[in-house]
Amino acid sequence: MKKVAKLFLMLALVLAVLTGCASEKTEPAAEGNAEPETKTAEHFIGFSAMTFSDNWMVTTSDGLEAYCKERGYDYTKASAEGVAAEQVNQIENMITQGCDVILITPLDIEALHDVMKKAHDQGVTCVYIGDPFEGEEPFAICLNVDQREFGSRAAKAAAEWIDKTYPDAADGSIEVAVFQEGSQDAFLARADGLHDVEKFTKKAKIVETYDLVGQANPKAKAQEYTDQLLLKHPDVKVIISHSADYGNAIDEVIMRTAGVDPTTMGIFACDWLEAAANAVEQSVEGKSAFRAFIESGDFTLAFLQAGVGELEINDKMQAIMPLYTITAENIQDAYKMHGVN
Repeated sequence: MKKVAKLFLMLALVLAVLTGCASEKTEPAAEGNAEPETKTAEHFIGFSAMTFSDNWMVTTSDGLEAYCKERGYDYTKASAEGVAAEQVNQIENMITQGCDVILITPLDIEALHDVMKKAHDQGVTCVYIGDPFEGEEPFAICLNVDQREFGSRAAKAAAEWIDKTYPDAADGSIEVAVFQEGSQDAFLARADGLHDVEKFTKKAKIVETYDLVGQANPKAKAQEYTDQLLLKHPDVKVIISHSADYGNAIDEVIMRTAGVDPTTMGIFACDWLEAAANAVEQSVEGKSAFRAFIESGDFTLAFLQAGVGELEINDKMQAIMPLYTITAENIQDAYKMHGVN
């Protein structure tokens, strides 16, 4: 099966052509046969992102920069903004600049095959989010989670909340909506998991599924869909979202809509986002409908550790991250894990 990697967290592709490479370095990338600048730090880390229009990507970059500064590593970043060919060029530039580790959230992993192989042959370690290439010797480290399990864990959290909150509800009486992002195989696997809620509790019935694939502003579209959902299904009680970022956008609509009681509703999502953690914490006081999200710990640190040889890698050059269910009961542990005061 063709393995195409996308970031686990909920991320729509941005179709606008990149007009400039966002780099922490002030010097331009070397071109042609120019010699790369000599680096004195132990590592020069490059981060090639799908897009910086997504909060998760920005947070990841900020975290990588902070960890690099703490360790004395050099750091540069670039955003492809939805253009796969541009991501190839940016990785080429990072190789030329002298990066010895390049961390990648790929738009199209197949399109990056050759440039990552080139990096490997030149002694550069590439770490990407996704699955191993099949049928050949591994040449890059893949960091990932089980995407179907990711979505299924969110569905399970929703089902447990339904059973606890509505213990006497009849089978099929709790209306559920799923907000998915089905642009790639990995995201479709997560979407399949999100739909497991009906398997975990007979009380649940999925009444709507919205796909945010291809949206230039997926959070705005998620809010538009939420408005439609509340009009069409005023009795909906649960929304399960592809990402915490979309979940926050959905929560904003619920909290501002007259006649909607957030204490009777639950939002469940995937991926760490500090704003989502804040919303989960506030749900105890009825100030949010965000009940839980699934995350994989300090992904940013693991991303960096995989590149610099501090993370255990199997014989397929693959690292699988664990999953955690974050609720109001253990939110302080989540804050601590992510260094949030």
